[in-house]
Amino acid sequence: MDLIVDFQNAVFVTGNFPLLTGVTMSVGRGEIVHLKGANGSGKTSLLRAIVGLIPIASGKAVVLGHDLNMDRFSVREEAALLGHKTFLYDDLSIYENLRFVQRIFRKPKKVVGLCMSQVGIGEKLAKTKVSHLSAGQRKRTSLAALLIKEASLWLLDEPHAGVDEDGRALIDGLITDFRLRGGTVLMASHELERAVLVSDKSFTVSGGAVTDEENYKLGNKTASTLSLPGGDFYSRSANGVFSVSSPGSGVKAVFGGQTGPTGTGNTDVA
Repeated sequence: MDLIVDFQNAVFVTGNFPLLTGVTMSVGRGEIVHLKGANGSGKTSLLRAIVGLIPIASGKAVVLGHDLNMDRFSVREEAALLGHKTFLYDDLSIYENLRFVQRIFRKPKKVVGLCMSQVGIGEKLAKTKVSHLSAGQRKRTSLAALLIKEASLWLLDEPHAGVDEDGRALIDGLITDFRLRGGTVLMASHELERAVLVSDKSFTVSGGAVTDEENYKLGNKTASTLSLPGGDFYSRSANGVFSVSSPGSGVKAVFGGQTGPTGTGNTDVA
């Protein structure tokens, strides 16, 4: 398996205080992982550690091939963190904020409009200053910024918080589409039902350490379906097979056994 995150007894400290007390976990390319645990258990700290925002004190920590003991900054070029704070400029419009992001990451100007369209931001709303936006509209703007960066690893901290049901469905669709394009996601969420549907497995975080791992593909025996942007459907069968299908063209991709799209000819489950 091509590991995107590989932690072995990793300890992360700020000042003299250990935020993470010995994390052992591995995440493969194309996996969607649910981080669960009580408030204050260390989920947010774990996401921040993965993207190199907290220095490692001991243990092994490799993210996207970067050894965080040697270099915890390079990973930020390939990973994107969506946290509780939006870090948007209140006195700028949605469009102006996203143009700023586009320039920082040196992306073509056209991606701004494409990404706004993906999250349901129209031309009229795009002219609105961030200070006048609802919580849900701010989240959509942050999601557009996330898409503009074109990272290969998403770290999402309570992505469904502060959005309505349509917004939650949009987020689930974006996560699933990102996975189809080879992306990897770690998501801290209290939305257990939604997380189980879109995730492969979970890690339980408690006291700054990973205390349990659960394979959702094998553990959940309930069939379910999620509507995606563009009319596609993301389905999970009772035996744990994930698939994406279109009303016009049938099954487009299947997930099972190993992570990542296997194509329509392979429906094996480990």
